[in-house]
Amino acid sequence: MRRPFPRWAGTLAAKAAAFITVMCCALAALLGVLVHVSVTDRTVGQARG
Repeated sequence: MRRPFPRWAGTLAAKAAAFITVMCCALAALLGVLVHVSVTDRTVGQARG
């Protein structure tokens, strides 16, 4: 017979899922900014050249 999960286990799973979601979104935003800056610098360099 399995032991029931503690009461806080459900909230812990929800907090972990929320944390992972926020971290993935933050990473995607950071990569987007870095790519945007890189492409902008390259485009400006080509336009000036």
